[in-house]
Amino acid sequence: MRIWIFVLFVLPSLVSAQTPSSIAFYYNSIDSVRELMNYDRVVVTADLITPKQIGTLHKAKTKVFAYLSVGEFDGQILPDNLRTSSPARNENWQSYAMDLNDPQWQLYLTQKAEAYLSKGFDGLFLDTLDSYYLFAKSEKRQYQQQQALVSIIARLDQLTGKPELILNRGFEIIEQLQHPVSAVLAESLYNSYHPVDNS
Repeated sequence: MRIWIFVLFVLPSLVSAQTPSSIAFYYNSIDSVRELMNYDRVVVTADLITPKQIGTLHKAKTKVFAYLSVGEFDGQILPDNLRTSSPARNENWQSYAMDLNDPQWQLYLTQKAEAYLSKGFDGLFLDTLDSYYLFAKSEKRQYQQQQALVSIIARLDQLTGKPELILNRGFEIIEQLQHPVSAVLAESLYNSYHPVDNS
């Protein structure tokens, strides 16, 4: 069993003023939403929850966020249209670090987000925001990736229904965002999980 430890930052100048007090992250298949109903917000794997379960959570006044990996493609094989979008691999997670400037990757993210929101999600949990450090070694290249990240978040922020956004890290770009996000999260701030040796 994996235990995930997160620190959730609620900074008035960076996030929206009204932020619910509790949040749960659950990435496995969902048999029942009974326990998730105890939280103000839940982050789940979008393909592992049904529209009916989302509706049940909404009746309990729980906001439901879809997990979206912005900086990495976590499938085993890159689709043909994304083959040139990945300059590096994240060997720890067996995923592909993606070039945030690549138009095909940006389109992929937008389409994924739109599909999730049409399923009834209240917002998006944006993960792997700093994966570009795997390949962007110079300050210039890091800056280019950060500017692309700002553009991606702005595009997601403008989708139908103006979804709420929660960021996992992304500290370098928070002050550049045009609109406040719901929260900023820091994973592995004090301890880390190493998937290669399960420690």
